[in-house]
Amino acid sequence: NGPALLGASGGNDGDFDTYAGRDGEPYVADCCGGTLGALVEDEEKNQYILSNNHVLAESDQARVGDTVDQPGLIDGACTPLSQPGSTLKPVGTLEYFVPLGSKETNVDAALALATPGAVDGSGAILGLGTPGRDGSLSAAPPMAGQGEALTAANLGMNVVKSGRTTGLTCSNVDAVALTVKVDYYKDCAETQPYTTKTFENQIGIGGTHFTDSGDSGALVLDASNAEAVGLYFAGGTDGDGNGLSVVNPMGDVLRELSTE
Repeated sequence: NGPALLGASGGNDGDFDTYAGRDGEPYVADCCGGTLGALVEDEEKNQYILSNNHVLAESDQARVGDTVDQPGLIDGACTPLSQPGSTLKPVGTLEYFVPLGSKETNVDAALALATPGAVDGSGAILGLGTPGRDGSLSAAPPMAGQGEALTAANLGMNVVKSGRTTGLTCSNVDAVALTVKVDYYKDCAETQPYTTKTFENQIGIGGTHFTDSGDSGALVLDASNAEAVGLYFAGGTDGDGNGLSVVNPMGDVLRELSTE
């Protein structure tokens, strides 16, 4: 009932697919959602929720000013705020997204202007705090700053993330200069292709269980100092068939978001 914590489920209130029933009346058949990754500030100290474009901005299909919910529609019975019985809470409005359709961009990121009082102003992320006597983990903010740049010297570094689907998980950096292609769609059911985008110089995190669908937008942190490493946006496998999570470097994310 209090302010939303980061690392939790969230998404655009309009990110659902509508079909016509036998009586011709529309109904919601599919919906999407992801993770509200982190809290960022601009020079005027305005606070924004950071996540992926495909989580907050429907892969370029959304409009600035759209409502961002917590939890996301996928965890709210696909019932948007405009429909009776919705259990969602508005926590922000879409402010800016780095366009995926542009060949000049290299991140999957978006910002929602946080509604005052709706989000924990400290930027606390679920599960990042110290363990209590009962074994539970409290929420805590990551280290403030511009993020930690990785090089080949950081291969094997321990990282951690908190996401909507898999919660708090840990793994290691497997690559720091990946080139990947990611398919994006106009709809949640992924029947309407939008674009296939190539991302260069991405971070690869090993492990089958580090992330899963719905963790998109989660902030990945250096486990030793809680500094931001990057923003998780896609999953797949490496050349040997092992699980691999792909992460936009944090410096690139902030740089491309600050160009506007």
